[in-house]
Amino acid sequence: MNYLKINTLSLLTIILAWLIYSQTHLCPNRQHLLISDNNLKDLAIDIAEVNDNILLINELVLGEATSFRRDFIIRINNIPVQVYIASHCNLCIRKPKPSTEIIINKKGQILLNNGDEFITPTEQIYSYLAKNPERKPIYLEWVKNTPAEYIDRVAGEIIRAYEEQVEKYAREKFHKSLCFLNEEEMKTIKEKFPFELRLANFKNCIK
Repeated sequence: MNYLKINTLSLLTIILAWLIYSQTHLCPNRQHLLISDNNLKDLAIDIAEVNDNILLINELVLGEATSFRRDFIIRINNIPVQVYIASHCNLCIRKPKPSTEIIINKKGQILLNNGDEFITPTEQIYSYLAKNPERKPIYLEWVKNTPAEYIDRVAGEIIRAYEEQVEKYAREKFHKSLCFLNEEEMKTIKEKFPFELRLANFKNCIK
């Protein structure tokens, strides 16, 4: 009897894990939201590697193939995502209002919108973005030698807040999950909730 209970729990765990995986990785609509242009250059690097590759990225921007565009596809927690890599340090550019600015230090603490102090935990990013969905675009920057795990964690929270906001709207507007929206419904979603993540050009930042 106990053996049967264990097997049943194991089966339920496997089914739950599969459902979570399928919602995250096997839902084309989620990927379409994070990449608006499939013709962009795929750098095939993780977000934490952007700093180390900024010279290469600058060369690509000046190349004919990119037509001076600064949008690229990178990876955030192994998920392909479209990002804009600024021509200057985030702190040096005039930002549209409203927007959100996030800076990560080497301890994994977060400075939000030029606040007076760094905040933790990372989950506060999710809470803030969930309550302020209109504050776009999101500018993300981190100091030199910030561990990759902190960068991935913050970027993951940005995506999580965005996807849950879109999922909520899809259920309220179309009465179905994001994964089951048709092309016209997806167009409405993308126009209302564009994914806008901008990274600093670290070559021009003094850290």
